[in-house]
Amino acid sequence: FLPLSPSTTSNVTSTPSSILTEEGLDAYGLEAAYTEDSWGVAVAYSDIERAFDYYMEYHNSGRPFFIASHSQGSLHAQRLIYNRIAGKELTNQFVAAYLIGYIVPLKHFDLLFAGLKNSNSSNDTQSIISWGAGVEGFTRPRAHAMYWTPDEWIREPMEQPLVCQNPITWNSSSDWVTNTNQISIRLKSSEIKALDYYAIQHAQSKISIEYTDVTEMEVRISPNHMIELRGPLIDKVSKLSVNGDLHNFDIQLFWKAIRNNIKDRIASI
Repeated sequence: FLPLSPSTTSNVTSTPSSILTEEGLDAYGLEAAYTEDSWGVAVAYSDIERAFDYYMEYHNSGRPFFIASHSQGSLHAQRLIYNRIAGKELTNQFVAAYLIGYIVPLKHFDLLFAGLKNSNSSNDTQSIISWGAGVEGFTRPRAHAMYWTPDEWIREPMEQPLVCQNPITWNSSSDWVTNTNQISIRLKSSEIKALDYYAIQHAQSKISIEYTDVTEMEVRISPNHMIELRGPLIDKVSKLSVNGDLHNFDIQLFWKAIRNNIKDRIASI
């Protein structure tokens, strides 16, 4: 579960401490892994739920809070919202969830997020926000993802109606929007081994961030319910992607936009 870095919300009060739990990616590589009997998946979610409960009991002190996650973390975060927030007393403290980089099918929205909203503005609250990024024209018609529901794990196509907002406008418009007053970041590592998903030893790498020199890009909601991007910044970033899939840059490309949006949503409470 990878929430926003503390520096994302460094000037914002009433935000939770970071919770970090990583599970080996192999647990997500096979359909058989997505069951309650899968040790890796069950432990990963259990860690997150227990950490959330501990935070709420000992550190939250009745303040508003966000849920923020990426990739497999967003799969677990949807389950956490169902079990701990949606339709429950904590809804009153819940500001919004940024469930980035994993599908959030609209057909399951009412079941998993009872009483919450599919966000359609920059300042609505008790709302769900999500996106997955690709270069202009990127599609994944044959891709599927395993998905948790209260009754069972199911296999869902990745191209279907999904919760998806443009993180520049914070709505679901399909119009191209030019990046303005936006800052993107890139991660730097002192050791390339830090990027080895199969490493069994700590790389002892120093991770840092820096602003990108190029910032120009355009963004819109694509017909396949993702955000698609184009422009000079995307031309540079796409060289590091696989077939135009910008999954690894879902958050980095919108660093300042996310920080500002957190402040906007808190101000609207």
